[in-house]
Amino acid sequence: MFDDEIASLTQSGIRAGVFKAAAGPTGRCAQAMTASGFMARLPTFPDATVDEVLDIRSELSESLTPFRSKMVSLSKNMTSEAWEDSFEDEVHDAWVESVAPAVAEIDNAVQENKSLPSLAAGVTDAARAAYPGLAVFGAGIAGHAAPAAIAGGVASAAGPLGKALNAHKTQAHSIRMQPFYFLYGVEQALG
Repeated sequence: MFDDEIASLTQSGIRAGVFKAAAGPTGRCAQAMTASGFMARLPTFPDATVDEVLDIRSELSESLTPFRSKMVSLSKNMTSEAWEDSFEDEVHDAWVESVAPAVAEIDNAVQENKSLPSLAAGVTDAARAAYPGLAVFGAGIAGHAAPAAIAGGVASAAGPLGKALNAHKTQAHSIRMQPFYFLYGVEQALG
């Protein structure tokens, strides 16, 4: 990773032939610098403790692999080397073109997935599908059905409700696996 001084020194050394950049480390450097450039656009957290940062990292660990994968593909499209002045402009362009819209889309998906109308619609649909089982269960409570019928009613009522909750959980997991959810999650945790 390069700050301005090290980047300038590296660029001068390469131009002068003092040293040559190897392809593998150069590519990984571009990946790290791209990720660093994206992270720099997030809110700062000077008062966060190391434990808080580690907790956030642990909470978002599942989302880190898709993020790193995306850093590899984005950095391969960069035409500048990580130590060149124009690299920062390419990171900015990638942010504007790819990252910011993806993060906004993730935010919309998260809000939709946890919105009360969305949850209520899923539960209402599940309850509607579970109505026959709920009716048997209700009759059992009132003393008009056999215990076996009550158990069957509970099972048939629980199925649709369980499916609605599972669909919600599946959607949340799908959102967390988006390549830029890591950035979104860090921003939410620190914001």
